[in-house]
Amino acid sequence: MILGDLDKKVKEKNIPVEAAFELTWRCNLKCILCYQFPPDNNELSTNEVLDILDQLHDAGCLYLSLTGGEPLLRKDFWEIAGHARKRTFAVTLQSNGTLITPDVAQRIHEHAFMAVHISLLGASEATHDSITGIQGSFRKAMDAASMLATAGTHVVMKATLMKQNFDEFHDMEAFAKNLGAELALSPVVFPKSTGEKTPALFRLDDDQMREFYAYRFRENQTEIAPERDISTLPLCQFGRTDCCINPHGKVYPCVAVPLEVGDLKKQKFSAIWEHSDILKKIRCATMGDLVECSKCSLLPSCVRCSGMAFLEEGSVFSVPHECCRMARIMEEVTRK
Repeated sequence: MILGDLDKKVKEKNIPVEAAFELTWRCNLKCILCYQFPPDNNELSTNEVLDILDQLHDAGCLYLSLTGGEPLLRKDFWEIAGHARKRTFAVTLQSNGTLITPDVAQRIHEHAFMAVHISLLGASEATHDSITGIQGSFRKAMDAASMLATAGTHVVMKATLMKQNFDEFHDMEAFAKNLGAELALSPVVFPKSTGEKTPALFRLDDDQMREFYAYRFRENQTEIAPERDISTLPLCQFGRTDCCINPHGKVYPCVAVPLEVGDLKKQKFSAIWEHSDILKKIRCATMGDLVECSKCSLLPSCVRCSGMAFLEEGSVFSVPHECCRMARIMEEVTRK
């Protein structure tokens, strides 16, 4: 079976091939744009986590992202990582990098992690640390990236662009390149998972967003997709081939959509995935059902995010106005 046929089968059968597992909401940083819920004492036990990994494996999951909070704060992290390797997941670790020592970097390599994503919030210590709220976090993250790359692990520096670090994004690219790491730049800043909007204050303004897109399209020679009939396309793959599990064992359609569709302390994953009324509603929806979005002239330039719609407007079927703004600016840049 060729890859295209496999991809089609996965989507048709709603196989959850990708899962993000929030092992904890605890973190040793205090990032001003953090979207997560505050930590508590109700985290899943080690045995509960391992059992859920077994259930994900049996459901057809291939790609597993261990995220948080800071996953390395869990004392049982290596037991979890070892079980994930035993279950042959392709594992990615999402980390702030501050807890990665030479020994940790070597153990990550030995566990054959597919990649480690480390937050990069500036090209200077002053900028990065002012955003994380912890002095010394920049140097530790950079040392972590270097140690991981030296050990042979693929490193991705994940950089969220915001007003505080925008002037450094060119330097951030050079910095990642010098570290031998890939850089993933994004101007998307989400509200908090609670719905609180404070992080939105840090979003790029229109002029900054325009400059960023002009640079991206110039450097990467990216083209806007031609207009096409999208009425029958799904909203995205959330709740179809992607899902998220939080530290309490609650299942979400996506890490950006903290909408509970089931509780793994009460039900098996397969039962939730197959019978959730919320997931059935999401899977039946198409872009054609979103009347305002489907008829919008900006659609060819829009990368609509149901997570942004949920966090900003309270429904995955709403119009995510931040995506509208980004699409309008992208249209301005590419149509010049």
